[in-house]
Amino acid sequence: DVPLAGVVAFHPSLSNGVGPGPFGSPSGKIDIPSLFLTGGADFLTGPQAMAKLEEDMKIGSSDDTGTEIISSTPWETVRYAKIVHAFSNWFNEGGYDERVDARSWHSMTTFLEEEFGFGLSDYSSSLDSPEEQVEKVNYTDSMDGDHLLTGYVSLPEGMAEGEVLPVVIILPHAMDMDGPDRYEQQRATQVASDVGYIGFVADIYSHDLKDTPALELEELYHSNTTKYLSRIRAAVDHVKTMEGVDGDKIAVIGFGFGGSGALYYALSGDEVDGAVKAIASIHGELGHVANSTADMTAAAAPSDGSNWGSGTTGGDSDWGSGTTGGDSD
Repeated sequence: DVPLAGVVAFHPSLSNGVGPGPFGSPSGKIDIPSLFLTGGADFLTGPQAMAKLEEDMKIGSSDDTGTEIISSTPWETVRYAKIVHAFSNWFNEGGYDERVDARSWHSMTTFLEEEFGFGLSDYSSSLDSPEEQVEKVNYTDSMDGDHLLTGYVSLPEGMAEGEVLPVVIILPHAMDMDGPDRYEQQRATQVASDVGYIGFVADIYSHDLKDTPALELEELYHSNTTKYLSRIRAAVDHVKTMEGVDGDKIAVIGFGFGGSGALYYALSGDEVDGAVKAIASIHGELGHVANSTADMTAAAAPSDGSNWGSGTTGGDSDWGSGTTGGDSD
């Protein structure tokens, strides 16, 4: 037998996961590097079918005694918001999506390059933690009595006088009394050095740490999303005043606790500043977000109008998700 290097599936036809689907019920375990690319509104890849697929990929195989073995094989699933079945078929009138076709094709080519050994083999070359090259910046939250905040900014090397660039606001996972953690400072440095944008690490609660432990503060901001959103808006307002920033090109990303903040901001709907063109949550704390947003129905909520935190998101949801597996849960 010739071993397979990998498997790529575009808008696959899966059952609903609770019995035979229109093309039969998928079964068995998958222990091959795999990439699945589906539409968030694809009726053939609903949440139950995707959950079963991910479970098959996670388990991988069984030993001679029938004991299931957790797979170490890498896999990825990506869902594209508001996208229906057959999004890559340009003959699919009303269903073809040029943007998602291009993004999914790029995902496939980089996946195959890696599996065939033609590229992306040395992740460390670009992702070693860099020495942070940042400047400390104090600013305030005007909606909270001018509460003092401390952020960090990183500028691309050789930025010309008068040049304006997009800015990426990074919401941190951890902070100390000097402001956001070194990790996010290093990520801001990467934004500047690798992408050529301005990186800005926002502050959420660093000046509160003198009186309250970090874990209590995190719970406070999860339970008081109004306060959390105020901190994010303060960062957006501040970067607009910074020299060299293109005030119409702002992105907000977050890691962990900060990833939760990015989702809270996305779910605030019409309250998202018009200059914010992109929002990304990286390993955000989804359990906290689901609980804290159970009463929210915003632009990023399910298309049937149900609450995001109600647990009813399905294949017709207004926003997609991307998950990777293998060594991670």
